[in-house]
Amino acid sequence: MNSTSELLQKALELHRAGRLAEAEQVYRQILAVEPNHVDALHLTGLLLAKLGRWDESGECFRQVLRLQPDNGVAHNNLGNVLNEQGRADEAIECFRAALAANPALVEAHNNLGSAFSSRGQLAAAIEHYREAVRIAPNYAEGYYNLGIALKDHGQTTEAIACYREALRIQPALTQAQFNLAGLLREQGMLDEALEAFQKIVAEHPRFAEGHHALGSVLKALGRIDEAIGSFRSALAHNPQYFEAYLSLAAALQAKEEPDDAEACYRRALEIRPGDVRALFNLAVALQSQRRLSEAQTLYSQCASRMDDDARLHLSWGRCWQVQGEFDKAIDCYQRAITLEPENAEAHYFLGTARLVQGQFASGWPDYEWRLKTRFAARAGEQSIWNGENLRGEEIVVQAEWGLGDTLQFVRYAPLVEQRGGTVYFEVQAPLVPLLEQSGFQRLIPMDTSPPSSCRWRVPLLSLPRIFETTLETIPAKVPYLTAKAELIDSWRDRLQSLPGFKVGIHWGGSRFARVDGRPIAPSALEPLARVRGVHLISLQKHDGPSELDEIGGRFEVLDLGGELDAVHGAFMDTAAIIKAIDLVITIDSAPAHLAGALGANVWVALPKAAEWRWLAKRSDSPWYPTMRLFRQTLQDDWTAVIERMAAELTPLAAQNHSG
Repeated sequence: MNSTSELLQKALELHRAGRLAEAEQVYRQILAVEPNHVDALHLTGLLLAKLGRWDESGECFRQVLRLQPDNGVAHNNLGNVLNEQGRADEAIECFRAALAANPALVEAHNNLGSAFSSRGQLAAAIEHYREAVRIAPNYAEGYYNLGIALKDHGQTTEAIACYREALRIQPALTQAQFNLAGLLREQGMLDEALEAFQKIVAEHPRFAEGHHALGSVLKALGRIDEAIGSFRSALAHNPQYFEAYLSLAAALQAKEEPDDAEACYRRALEIRPGDVRALFNLAVALQSQRRLSEAQTLYSQCASRMDDDARLHLSWGRCWQVQGEFDKAIDCYQRAITLEPENAEAHYFLGTARLVQGQFASGWPDYEWRLKTRFAARAGEQSIWNGENLRGEEIVVQAEWGLGDTLQFVRYAPLVEQRGGTVYFEVQAPLVPLLEQSGFQRLIPMDTSPPSSCRWRVPLLSLPRIFETTLETIPAKVPYLTAKAELIDSWRDRLQSLPGFKVGIHWGGSRFARVDGRPIAPSALEPLARVRGVHLISLQKHDGPSELDEIGGRFEVLDLGGELDAVHGAFMDTAAIIKAIDLVITIDSAPAHLAGALGANVWVALPKAAEWRWLAKRSDSPWYPTMRLFRQTLQDDWTAVIERMAAELTPLAAQNHSG
């Protein structure tokens, strides 16, 4: 007959080999003869725990403790069983009892740390994890858990050090590698994070979370195509990976592939129907495609679950605003500001919604918040000027955004000079020749620093606020820009042979303008060409093939695009042509501001909810006395706008160039 020690050795071998049912039989055989055999009881408890038979396992450890009340390992293992049963308070008492019996029991410190961490008691958790690694300096799991607790406690630098130490001890600890890489990404250490995630996916090519995280770093680095590839790899290994669909959709949006982005959001919603993040992001994507009613429906669905989220109200406000519902937009922006008083974009867009309604006094202060957003002007060492008497000191006025903005607001530069200072004007380099021609002095291209003697600086679009501009006090005297006389004469001579009423046309717009349905196709301007006595001249500059090719000869347009401003500088030829012809018709763009500033007759086609500078429901512009505004009545319907222009143009052409 085998001795107890021989049976115990046999059971251990079976246990270690994973033959748990056979091992249990042998343990039971020992206990049938020796019910108080401590080692057999303890090992049976461990085996039963592995099988998930928690009640039986716990009873084994309790029996050990009745025999050996100071058995720290048994207290620790009983704590693990209770923890699995959801009896956290009793588990903590067991871990404490284990440490009372054996203060150097590393596993008990680690387990107690985990118990405190799960309760959010991070300081206590950190204390026990630190003690565990002090006792066992090569305890990789302890460093890993300490890293997690430190990260959650906001001690990021120490957390990174702990993950590095865990990996030094156990290089194959994948989750530590993953967490370390994630922290490096959060800290903006993108190159290191990239290297870490690349290592993870190289070692674990089927690890979907690793591919997803790698894609996030690549996207942050602006490597969108590679990011998309990584997100797709994550989904190849886990087709139900909800987060990867959201990330892939966002990357596709960044690449301006809206149809594919929408498909990803909808697939995410199939995985998690009604998920508010997916609904919200889909709404934003649809809004970017100008599918506004669909976006509105989704925002409404999100409202009950995101009412305390400023992002919802900001995006919803933008959706209302581009539909011309300015009061509803204002309500949304104000709600966003209530939730986040320092939300700069909400203040900025609130300002635009007030300005577009002519509420200048309340609009300018909120509009100033643009300087705290991604739209901000460049910083500088000079003090910000707010209208003080300059007393002979030097100031730099900083142009901010597009060329049209500079052309519109350069009118304020003389008002700054009237405050008694020497004004330098920092502008987009292409505008320097035109502004010099128009009498503006001390121009500085944007890539050039102002003189060190400048004490003050002011962003250009802050000047209307500083000068307390109202609808009645807009400095609207034109022209304040001039074209070069010899260029006007040259172009007038060249265009003199063209018959009829000469109309310059410009159908383009900046890439940024696409949010409101611009640019339009040149073929959309055909109704203008049908007006008797009208001859169209393209003011659309191009270096390669002309967009006019798409009209296929259906109507005549003189194409000057390859010559425009090629020799004399930006807008120099354009300005001269504008002064040499009868009328400019343009979609909202820089040529509209140029023509208005030159005091030329100009008609501007506007979207239904145009930008704030054009105000709402007006056919004239207080900024430009020689300008007329033609607005959409239906969203994105440019056809009706152009037809209305053609109707207005007919008697004008007949009157000025009969026959």
